[in-house]
Amino acid sequence: MAVKVKLTCPNCRVDLSRSIHQILECRRKEECKQYWNMPDSELSAKELRLKYMYENESVVQNAATGEVSLTRNFTEDEDDPKGKHNNNEEGHNKDDDEEIVVDKTLFTGLEYAMTDDEQSYLYGLMTGGNPEKLHQAAQLLANIAEMALKGITPSKRTSNPPTTTTISQQRKPTSLRTGRSGTAGAGRAFQNMNNHEREKERFKQQKIEALKKEHPLPVRMPKFIQLAINTFPDPYNVKRASLMFVDDVPWNGLDVVDAYSRVVIRKKDGAVLRNLPFMSDKISIVPAFMTESLAGSEEAHESGGRTRRVVISNIRGVAGRYGCQIGDVVTHINGEFFDGDAENLRMLLHSLWEEGCSTGTPFFTLTVNADDCTAQAIRLRAKRMRAAIK
Repeated sequence: MAVKVKLTCPNCRVDLSRSIHQILECRRKEECKQYWNMPDSELSAKELRLKYMYENESVVQNAATGEVSLTRNFTEDEDDPKGKHNNNEEGHNKDDDEEIVVDKTLFTGLEYAMTDDEQSYLYGLMTGGNPEKLHQAAQLLANIAEMALKGITPSKRTSNPPTTTTISQQRKPTSLRTGRSGTAGAGRAFQNMNNHEREKERFKQQKIEALKKEHPLPVRMPKFIQLAINTFPDPYNVKRASLMFVDDVPWNGLDVVDAYSRVVIRKKDGAVLRNLPFMSDKISIVPAFMTESLAGSEEAHESGGRTRRVVISNIRGVAGRYGCQIGDVVTHINGEFFDGDAENLRMLLHSLWEEGCSTGTPFFTLTVNADDCTAQAIRLRAKRMRAAIK
């Protein structure tokens, strides 16, 4: 038998349950502070999530409001016992109660290895339009995939119904077996309401699936890869290096057509050619937002950080098994933002190889497609889908 406990102040007997979420929020913030000055390479996936949790504006606002509310409630004049714990739930954000429809296609099949909270957090990172957060999401997905391969898969509490005692149909009251009660039509109304809710949910899921087909994912999705440094002893040698690179023009910052274009490297001179979706017969569905202009918007203004761009021109060996493809944009090396040309990248990889030989570091990390164009394409896609679902 479940026992319900009411939390009250021992002095004034005022209900304290409303301030619990504020206390927990303040404690969580204190726990996150220890990771703020630590480099990402030394943190696990859980610690990275805690480190960047307070970059979310709603989380920061909740924490700040909770601290102010707690300070006010527990420092007021003792002559006013009600005012001492008069908590009107100012720290509670109504937006948190709203259901967030998470598009699981962004997780590349790893949604089974994540809890619902982790899915919501990753979805926020990937759809925020920030390249650095896209890099963090790619790193977290790679860590989750590694844990899944080891058999470390969290069970979802929401997918496991609570244990209940099953009553046989014969032992049920007549009102439950027939759907009738003492009030005329009450049982049928309850049954019809359930059917209506089920039909509404089914229609919503069908609409989401249709929207996914109308709004496909970009051709270039972010990936976080760990490669052996001994595959780059000579980055200029096509037969020995796992990856080869070539310079490309930067993103124009005006639309996201680039994220939906397939890249072809011309062998004659190494020129980067793009097959635009609306010029290809192989692609029949083109998202409506692909040519949406970003001119004059905040996103276009923020995209001016990258002046050069390097793409992968050739793949061989283990790099292809990790999902790399020709045309992927190199954005981060060992977690650090890369803004050089192809020659700078070759020199960097060679220096990493020499450093690895002397220090015994066998691996380095590479992040691709965590760039402005891909971030904006995913953001616009999520924005359109949310608007259509509403």
